[in-house]
Amino acid sequence: RVGIAHGFLYLAVIMLTVSVGLLLTGKTVTKRNSVGTTEIFRQISLTAKSVIKSPVLILVTLSWIFYNSIQHSYQGLWSAKWMAFAFPDKTQLSGLSATLVSVGLMCGTFFSERLKPNSMNRVRSTIISEYFFAISALLISLSHLTSVSVCLICDFILGFSVGDICIQQTSYVREISDDTISSSITGFMNFCSSLGTLFFQWVTGLSVDLLLLKRIAPKSAYLITFVVFALVNLIITVLCVHRQRKF
Repeated sequence: RVGIAHGFLYLAVIMLTVSVGLLLTGKTVTKRNSVGTTEIFRQISLTAKSVIKSPVLILVTLSWIFYNSIQHSYQGLWSAKWMAFAFPDKTQLSGLSATLVSVGLMCGTFFSERLKPNSMNRVRSTIISEYFFAISALLISLSHLTSVSVCLICDFILGFSVGDICIQQTSYVREISDDTISSSITGFMNFCSSLGTLFFQWVTGLSVDLLLLKRIAPKSAYLITFVVFALVNLIITVLCVHRQRKF
C-alpha cells in the first residue's frame, strides 16, 4: 500500500517516538534503581554459574536456542521463498506463510496456559510443549511435500508451538531457579538464542547454497536443510526431557 521505503520510514519514526518516551518516563526510575558496575558483573557471574551447574538449565537453554533459531530463520528468511519453490503455481500465497506463523505465535502465547489442565504440573507441561514444537518443526518441513493448505496450517501450528513453549519454559525456569536470578537466567537464555539465531541463519543459508551448487532442486535443498535441523532439535528435546523427568 505505501511501499517499502515509506513503510520503514514510518516504523523508524514510531521507534524514535517510543525511545524518546522511554527516556523521559524512565529517567527517574533509572536513577532510583541504578546499580554499580561491580554489582552488574557479580549478577552476570552468578547467572552464568547457575546455568553451568545445572544440566537441566543447560539443556533448556539449548532447546530455547533451537526453537528460537528455527522459528526466526524459517519465518524471517525462508518461508516465502521455500513455499514459492515448492508450489510455483501458488506464489501469490507465499507471503501468507510468515503471517500465519506470527498469528499462531500470538495464539500460542495467549492460549498456552488456558489449554493446560490446572492439575498438570509445570514439568509435564514443559515436556509436552517441547515435544509439540519438535514435532511441529518436522511437520513444517514435510508439509512442503503436500499442498499449500497443509503448509499454511502447519505454519500456524509451528507459530502456536513457539508461543506455547515460550510460556512453559519461562515459567519452568522461574520455578526451578532462585527468585533473585530467575529473570537474569531468562535474559541469559535470550542472549544465547539471539546469537544462535544469527548462527543458524548463516548455517541454513550456507547449507542451501551448497546443496544448490550440487544441482539439487531448491525445494529439496530447503527440505534437506530443515529436516536435519528439526531432527537435531528432536534429539536435544529428548535429552532435555530425560533430565527434566529426573528432576
